Amino acid sequence: MILPANEPTVQTPDLNLYFLPYQLAWLADMAKIKIWEKSRRVGATYVQSFEDVRDILLKIEYTKGRPVRKVYYMSLSEANAKEYIEYCARWAKLLSILVKLKNGEQDFDEDDGTKSKIFTIDFPNGGQINALSGNPDRFHGMGGKVVLDEFGRKKDQYQTWKSANPVIMWGFPLRIISTHKGKQSQFYHFCEDTRAGKTGWSIHTVPIQAAVAQGLYDRIQNRVTTEEERAAWIAELELLCQDRDTYLEEYCCIAVDSATAFLTYDIIKGSEDYNLLMTLDELALLTEGDLYAGWDNARKRDFSVFWLLQKLGSVRYTRLIMAFEKTPFDIQREFLAKLMRLPRMRRICIDATGMGIVLTEDAVKLYGTYRVEGVTFTGPVKEEMGYYLKSSLTDRNLRIPPEDMVRESFHSIVKTVTSSGNIRLDADHSDATGHADHFWACALAENAAKSGAGPVTIQSRKLDSRPRAVRAYMPTGQAFGVKAYLGRDTSQPTVNDLCRGGK
Repeated sequence: MILPANEPTVQTPDLNLYFLPYQLAWLADMAKIKIWEKSRRVGATYVQSFEDVRDILLKIEYTKGRPVRKVYYMSLSEANAKEYIEYCARWAKLLSILVKLKNGEQDFDEDDGTKSKIFTIDFPNGGQINALSGNPDRFHGMGGKVVLDEFGRKKDQYQTWKSANPVIMWGFPLRIISTHKGKQSQFYHFCEDTRAGKTGWSIHTVPIQAAVAQGLYDRIQNRVTTEEERAAWIAELELLCQDRDTYLEEYCCIAVDSATAFLTYDIIKGSEDYNLLMTLDELALLTEGDLYAGWDNARKRDFSVFWLLQKLGSVRYTRLIMAFEKTPFDIQREFLAKLMRLPRMRRICIDATGMGIVLTEDAVKLYGTYRVEGVTFTGPVKEEMGYYLKSSLTDRNLRIPPEDMVRESFHSIVKTVTSSGNIRLDADHSDATGHADHFWACALAENAAKSGAGPVTIQSRKLDSRPRAVRAYMPTGQAFGVKAYLGRDTSQPTVNDLCRGGK
């Protein structure tokens, strides 16, 4: 390595003394973008910190004319960021380079009101390494090399990638390092796409077995170990994990779909059918099967989704999905009115949480309590609806369209157990799928079909003995909760139509 005359001399150490073969392979790979799927605790951050110090000191050019002058390392936590920056300081000292360490001097407020720090090292040649944690928006306005450590475990992978990607647009390198956390993560898809040759990136895969075979356990024990000792240690790691899924993800570089997802892709795809969806005009001509709907409403941040099912025998077929994004409620109410006018429409369940209370009350006034049910999303209610929907998919009593938006929304639901032992079903917010809005809309529709009133039947009653003058003030339809339909144009159902189930 040759440095310009005005640069400090760097005494390159024997790297074999510090790194194992798989780490040396990572250092030798000069690809502009490389991704590392790895086992836990195999020294990825350790070797990455050396690469970053090397790139700064030698002003490595991954794109001609664009030497690396700044590095931005994004970690999961402040502790990770501090560990990384301490590694960088050690390498600088080993290379006899005097650096200035700013140990968390810059505080930044997070969205939740807490504060986190940026750890910075300034080099005598003007280079700089910054270790960040927390809010990915900090990447805005920056330019240089980017390192995303444990990217697959970040809750905000989409936003982190969205913020970090433009930082390298002038030709700087990017490093993505992580263990797996389910097949729904963006990191998993990056790995799969890179293996398939779709990204043009370089990929390194180091499971615990490969790391041990290349000397990791020897380094831990500070001696040459036997094959039996190495095998026993790996077996001990698996035993400590307590379950196979954890071991596969944490140590074997194998993403396990069921590790975090409430619904696996296999379950979801097993219930997918083509040619399910219909238009409102086609639905109006149906002569068999009852229709049930769910409405997971939203106004600003998430999607507002209507999900319509046709029940034929014991199977519910998805016939219509309508998603509104940042749409006024008046427009959504107009769509609800179109659904409720369908002749075979029986019942709808509406999310009555927050603003949904008003929407539900208005719908009940218009269409009656036997056709509209408000559902407040408490933990137990979500658990009951979620598991019912899961059983419907597993038993193939529910058919859904093979749409990416639907598939990812269903797959985004995560099952967690609280400290008090309660099961909680929820999903992280995503700009791509909202807040699992399609899943909850379908769950509401399933709930409507399960508790649906079905066709309204009329039972004979005693003749009204009141004087005609009194009876005139109470139209017959009011007794059936459909007062709002009276006096409307003839294109809407009449009271008798509703009482006969729209026939």
